[in-house]
Amino acid sequence: MKSFKRIVCVLLAATLAFSLMGCGGKDSNKKTKSKFTKEGRNTTLTFAAWFDADLQQYLADKFMETHDDVYVELIPIDQNSWSTGLQNLASTGDLPDAFCTFDLATATANSWTMDIGEYYDADPTTQKISDGLKVAGVYNNKRYGLVTEQYPCVVLINKTLFEENNIALPGYDWTIDQMYDLANKLTKVNEHQYGLGSNVLSYLKDVYDAAYTTDNWQYGFDPTKGIFGTKYLAQGYSKGLELLNNNIAGNPSAEDKEAWYGDPDIWLPKTGKQAMQLDWYWTIETVKSKEYKSLGQDWLVYPFPVGTSKRVQTIVNVGCVAETCANPELAYELLKFMTFGEDGWKARVEWYKANNKLPASVPIVKDDEILNLIKEMTPGDDYSAVYDSIDRSVADVKKWVPGLTEFNAWMDSQDMWTQLRNSDLKVEDVADQMEQKLNLYYSECMNKIIARG
Repeated sequence: MKSFKRIVCVLLAATLAFSLMGCGGKDSNKKTKSKFTKEGRNTTLTFAAWFDADLQQYLADKFMETHDDVYVELIPIDQNSWSTGLQNLASTGDLPDAFCTFDLATATANSWTMDIGEYYDADPTTQKISDGLKVAGVYNNKRYGLVTEQYPCVVLINKTLFEENNIALPGYDWTIDQMYDLANKLTKVNEHQYGLGSNVLSYLKDVYDAAYTTDNWQYGFDPTKGIFGTKYLAQGYSKGLELLNNNIAGNPSAEDKEAWYGDPDIWLPKTGKQAMQLDWYWTIETVKSKEYKSLGQDWLVYPFPVGTSKRVQTIVNVGCVAETCANPELAYELLKFMTFGEDGWKARVEWYKANNKLPASVPIVKDDEILNLIKEMTPGDDYSAVYDSIDRSVADVKKWVPGLTEFNAWMDSQDMWTQLRNSDLKVEDVADQMEQKLNLYYSECMNKIIARG
């Protein structure tokens, strides 16, 4: 029981940290001084996002270099209470002209966002975005926002452990079934060695729709019909339970980790006894660090393996232009430069190189020039395989699909995930109820969006 309570606490803490982090965010409340002033600039644009504040200021200054009549002011918001911060700004009529949000649908229902369809449709850059990402931000046939950056789902592979066990590495075009087969072969419970890690429950339930359908998004969401289906969510979650219950996915207690590895809090991949880790793009830098190399571990990053479809799940951030913005076309240009545009990405690469940092996210546009610049910073066939898969990206739904905020609140109020993890409930038995709630909350939020006209 002590072990299970610790598992639940870790899962809840990880979920909270992920939701607050917003994918690669860092110190968004920090104020960095611009080299420009408002003097002589007749137009002020405001912008808010949670990625690195120094990078934001660098990009804002680059934008001002080519827009000599515009001053860009970065609006600091506490990332831990981002939605509340936006609400406070909206209540005083001070929403940033362009901003990122954790809940685009609610922002749209609240009339905070404007229809940017004319700018998006006329933009040649958006034509280079995959269909799996373009769908985000469209409500009632109007575009109120868009994907700004992505963090592909990947598998981190301990090459050293594969070699020690005389197991050949898979090809980069591998399948999910091959991954499970390798995980079985690399598991040696008596030696405290595991094929996969403890996060298989949340990870697999999120990726199965992209992997096994051709036209559904996470939670079985069909944007053309506005309905959900939890079939693949349930299958992914059940597979995760199977892997954990059979010790293919390792989840040792703190006591066991202390006894086996000498550290009760160690992250299992760091022990060198986990072959593969299902994770997101931002974790690559950790396992490829000098620290892990000094431990004798050589890690690779693989694109997530495919199911019956060739689509790959990715985590996305989303952005929009405020309904109150006086210069919407210019604000769209700013949003583009600060997030997804080619010129902005060239400036990002300059900043990454100057600060000896690796990119924290991946572009959403399929642009060979930008991808080659990033490949130069992150050499290796493994990195390249991830970048080459982005035209098959499918956006996760958590920041843009109507009703998700309310659905997640309902799941928390029922303590549903804990009951499922504890096998007090079976996911197959509650999948229909979850589907009903998803459809209910979606309809309620969409009705508010439609009502705004």
